[in-house]
Amino acid sequence: MNVYKLIGLNVAINYQFNLFYKKNIDNYKTDEEPTHFINTFLYIPKIDLPIVKQTRKKRFYEDNLFDYVSFVDDKNNILNIIKRKKDFKQYDIYINPTQENLAGLEYTIHQMVFMEMALNHGFIPIHSSAFNYKDKAVLITAPSGVGKSTLSNRMHKLYNLDIINDDKPLLRLENDNIYVYSSPFSGKEAKNINTFLPLGLIVFLKRGENKLKFIHEKEAINELVKNVFRPNENDLWDLFIDIANRTISEEKIIQFEASNSDEAAQTLYTYLKEKL
Repeated sequence: MNVYKLIGLNVAINYQFNLFYKKNIDNYKTDEEPTHFINTFLYIPKIDLPIVKQTRKKRFYEDNLFDYVSFVDDKNNILNIIKRKKDFKQYDIYINPTQENLAGLEYTIHQMVFMEMALNHGFIPIHSSAFNYKDKAVLITAPSGVGKSTLSNRMHKLYNLDIINDDKPLLRLENDNIYVYSSPFSGKEAKNINTFLPLGLIVFLKRGENKLKFIHEKEAINELVKNVFRPNENDLWDLFIDIANRTISEEKIIQFEASNSDEAAQTLYTYLKEKL
């Protein structure tokens, strides 16, 4: 089991499949002692606890140290179990090995529990593709399929701008500044670098004809809410509102109606040269 420095936490990750971690996580290795743990096991243990709550697909349990959630199929067979220590420092993930695409399933669950871990340390994950422009992070955010990764890739190919994280960078408010952190959890293409940078700009991407504009406060907050990993605790929502208000007041949010073309990247690059 190796230990990785992720968002300032020393996370020991015991993964079973290398497909999505290969050439993706080694840059985060540290020799420091672990403080947090994510473990995968390829079997389903028996849970001798009463059900606290249930939905059609989930069953919830708890004891003095851990919370448990089991994921079931339509026949009530257990597919996966996530066992989480109540202080959010340890996650044990049990996967039924009869399922398909075990590597992708493991990586997806690891990403999910890491984002929860990050939230509980003051980080707000945002569904976006982030690249480095003059040592500032530019985030392109949009629903899946609109073209945020495509635009980031064009910025990289045309202007040699490094992609920081291609799926879920994390926002954090530190000393009255917003910083963007990367991690090895960056989508199926696993494009990321081990860094953190001050936020330069958040770009809400829509399909259109290469027009940039500022958007009103209410619309900006609505767009942010759509694209962040939603926190459950009130104080984390307060943190999100603080970050949202600061990005709006500092005019770090714009909307870009863009075509699927090099011209869109050229339009954005010209704007960045003028504003950043």
